[in-house]
Amino acid sequence: MEFKEEEVVTKKSTIDVQSGEVHKVFEKDNTVSVVFQEEKNDVLIKCVLNLTKDQLAHINREHNIKPLAKEQLQAIHAKNDVAEIKEAALVTADPVVEITIPAKLNTSVKHLPTETYPALNWKDKTPEREAKLYRSKIDPDRITMLLEYVFRWHKRNKYQKSRKDKSCNLAHFLKTYLPKNNNMDFQTCRRIYLAQTYREVTASYRQQWVNLVNDLDKRGYHNEVPDYIRKHYIS
Repeated sequence: MEFKEEEVVTKKSTIDVQSGEVHKVFEKDNTVSVVFQEEKNDVLIKCVLNLTKDQLAHINREHNIKPLAKEQLQAIHAKNDVAEIKEAALVTADPVVEITIPAKLNTSVKHLPTETYPALNWKDKTPEREAKLYRSKIDPDRITMLLEYVFRWHKRNKYQKSRKDKSCNLAHFLKTYLPKNNNMDFQTCRRIYLAQTYREVTASYRQQWVNLVNDLDKRGYHNEVPDYIRKHYIS
């Protein structure tokens, strides 16, 4: 026969929550949590006891603990609801701004004398002409961009295709494409090409027009130059 001896060390801890009150009971993921709380020396002490449903059922069987009556459960839930309302009340609400509207003062109204004006002449078109002239004014920067685009287009254009492809034709470009692309009519653009309007901008481009005509003549594209351009800058 053989005898074996073992020393078993048991560590025991006791948590006494008898003096505390049940603050909250809730269930989550098969775990029942009981929250006890007690105030000591102006300090609120909370203790959470977590039990599985199986552990709680075992305790009930071992000690024959009767389940809480419906009225008792309702009382506990009501107490929890009151506690939650008190906690929510501690949250700072949005500040209320009070606006005081002063009472309307009884002040006297002073009537100014009526001013007389000459009768309106419906046949006088001067204001209409002035308004039309103002609306028709074009931003100088826009004119500069238009003219610069003409000479950039000329440098990269393939004039050898102009007979079959009108998009490569200078006359078509100046008369149709450029005015349409800039929301202008041809006559407005024509006066800009010939430096007849906005001379503070257009006059400085005279030499570039001369160089354009001479370049096309030198390359054998004499017919590409519109007559109004040639007559104005070469003749």
